[in-house]
Amino acid sequence: MKVSGSFRNMVRMDFFGQRNNRGLLKRAGFAGMLVCLLAGMSSAGVRSDDWPTYRHDIARSGITAERLAPPLSEQWVFRPTHAPEPAWPAPVKEAPRVRYDDAYQVVAVGDAVYFGSSADNKVYSLNAATGKERWTYFTEGPIRLAPTVSNGRVYLGSDDGNAYCLNSNNGDVVWKARPSYSDDKVLGNGKMISLWPVRTGVLIDDGIAYFGAGVFPHASLFVCAVNADDGAPVWTNDICGEKGTDQTYGQDFGGMSPQGYLLASDSKLYVASGRAMPAAFDRKDGEFLYYCSSGGKVGGTWALLTGDRLVAGTEELKLFDKETGRRTDDASYAWFPGLSLVVTENTSYLLTDRELCALDRRAYRHASELRRTVVSDREKLRNSLRNLYRRRGAVTGEALEELNKRAEDLAIELKALSERQKKVEETVHRWRRPCEEYSSLILAGDVLFAGGDGSVIAVDSATGRELWTAKVNGKASGLAVANGRLFVSTDKGNVHCFGKTAVLAAQEIRPELNASPYPKDRLTSVYEQAARKIVKDTGVKKGHCLVYGCGIGRLAFELANSTDLKIIGVEPDAGKVDVARKALDAAGIYGSRVTIEQGSLDNLKFADYFANLIVSDNIMVSGDAQGSSAEMFRVLKPCGGVAYFGQPDGASEVVRSLDLAALRTWLKSSRAPSPQVTESDGTWMKIVRGPLEGAGKWTHQYADPENTACSDDQLVRGSLEILWFGKPGPEQMVERHARAAAPVAMDGRLFSQGENLVMAHDSYNGVLLWEREIPGAGRVRVDSDMGNLAVEKDGLYVAAHDKCYRLDPATGKILRTYEVPSRK
Repeated sequence: MKVSGSFRNMVRMDFFGQRNNRGLLKRAGFAGMLVCLLAGMSSAGVRSDDWPTYRHDIARSGITAERLAPPLSEQWVFRPTHAPEPAWPAPVKEAPRVRYDDAYQVVAVGDAVYFGSSADNKVYSLNAATGKERWTYFTEGPIRLAPTVSNGRVYLGSDDGNAYCLNSNNGDVVWKARPSYSDDKVLGNGKMISLWPVRTGVLIDDGIAYFGAGVFPHASLFVCAVNADDGAPVWTNDICGEKGTDQTYGQDFGGMSPQGYLLASDSKLYVASGRAMPAAFDRKDGEFLYYCSSGGKVGGTWALLTGDRLVAGTEELKLFDKETGRRTDDASYAWFPGLSLVVTENTSYLLTDRELCALDRRAYRHASELRRTVVSDREKLRNSLRNLYRRRGAVTGEALEELNKRAEDLAIELKALSERQKKVEETVHRWRRPCEEYSSLILAGDVLFAGGDGSVIAVDSATGRELWTAKVNGKASGLAVANGRLFVSTDKGNVHCFGKTAVLAAQEIRPELNASPYPKDRLTSVYEQAARKIVKDTGVKKGHCLVYGCGIGRLAFELANSTDLKIIGVEPDAGKVDVARKALDAAGIYGSRVTIEQGSLDNLKFADYFANLIVSDNIMVSGDAQGSSAEMFRVLKPCGGVAYFGQPDGASEVVRSLDLAALRTWLKSSRAPSPQVTESDGTWMKIVRGPLEGAGKWTHQYADPENTACSDDQLVRGSLEILWFGKPGPEQMVERHARAAAPVAMDGRLFSQGENLVMAHDSYNGVLLWEREIPGAGRVRVDSDMGNLAVEKDGLYVAAHDKCYRLDPATGKILRTYEVPSRK
């Protein structure tokens, strides 16, 4: 161990895992970096009336023994600057299986409330009584799941690829752990994140912290256990998503993708797997045990453990033996499709899209057996009826009459069985009540709390009688009860607190914003002039901007104010990074518009080609170019990406003059084209990146007019890596089973169709360039039809109904419409 560099006052411990010696890594084989801050820790534990983790405990029961009797009064509401920014676009024609981050789910311990933000990359700690901030901490990526609080520490995962342990009193870092082999970053739905984001949260039990990392099985996945006190590795399973192993990817409708809250029994760790069902691992050594096989295309991130059962799924809840992963005899709640479930010893409280009901568990077991028999008899009758209908065309006269009579008799029997099934199902209800547009459910003592669209209600668990209701702003997706308070989190980002104390009006808490967070000094006009000049001369106003050597964020701030760019600042000085984040956060734009990463391009490992624009604060104010120009050019987008460095007029009176010769020397190793130098309104150097040499095109449904299905691209070879992923997503795209027309691509633009919609995205970073509504666009069943898109240099051609449209590939403007001649 040694203390040095930017880790001054920290103890740094490095553990490396070799690619050729992968698998279950024990203690010394944990890949990545662990950092432990020497700081005083609170010894306070978690009390029985706390809510220390998502849905209260590691079984995700949603139950607390604390009694909170209505009526309640709203005490305060915290309104953050930004609403949540979920990891995935919402589906349109199916249940949202991977929707774990549509609200800022809170946990509450003692006098504090904690949550993480997917919008501004911050962990918040609020005073539970007043809603006012106690402290905040920035990670380098979105935080999508609720923290866990244990023994005076706050544990969480971030899309930056790290699991964190913070001091609950002040937010200081105790340790952080990165399980992946490298720091590779990609654009994920418009944000620069780790290729291995931690989207499982962190589960704490018996002194061990568990978490998972990664999304894409082909890029490696990680399920990890570390010591909760110091982050020292216990084990890592790094083969849980690979082909050729006993947990083969795709084994059961999607396989493994660790997303959603972890669960744990005494011996097993259950890992939510995105759209699929959970996977189970041995808690002792991380050995993969099984996937829960749903027997169909159902799954999702919602799950809970109850007794010897694991319940999982979205809308259609399935039951599994938690020891073996096998579906149990009473395996399906499909006849009571559910959104959320709370299970006590004798009663299951089920929330569906229509009602809230209490099910007698013993009666349910008996009814399940009866229902199974009835359902089996109904299926036999249906098959018999189908066979009769098939024979109708082959018979006539008396035989047909006899067949029709038999069909009528079977239909009567079928109706009787349906009525019997309905009566059987009704026997399991203790009570039921209408409850539409509600999606979250917890139990506090003998009171059920349910969260819905714009409201939250309290219901007597014994009778189903409504006890209290209150309005909230947004869909109440998160509920927690702790220490005499009910906390409600909505998809608008708000956190509402209700308590027994009557108040005239709830206190509204908002983060303080400062539209001008930087001092008015001699540099102010320099930055303002520079931003105007950059925008005017480059013409780049949307997409992704890299501010190379961003200092304390002043140039990033001015560019954010004058463009729609999403800006990533890079700065090696930790002190400057801290100042920049706080200033930009005060301006209300951190995370949503601007993020700052500590380091240099040489070690941050951003994805290739992501930047539409590259500028440098450091070059402008000091004349120095830091790091490798080759790395700068590597991340500049082909087909029009612009790097623009220089100083405006008058800057030399405030800062050191730009050394053009030194800047040219720095650029030589980058393989960039010769820069254009201008001395209008200052001294500026401009580099425009052209097409990649050897890059190909895909101009028709099957590559080209000859339908060869062969691209002329010379660069795509061997193994591939992800550059970006994200929209347009299911909300705009044609439903995947419809076999829609393939996208076409040329000159760095990707053209695709939605329903009555044509879209263009940047091939290199996924930025939406334009979209155009065209009635009839959206060809389906191209397996028996043909594509309707074709592109060339001067036009994108779209066939829709009786017209063919020629669009400008750069703007989407309709240049000409060709009408199919009418028949005579």
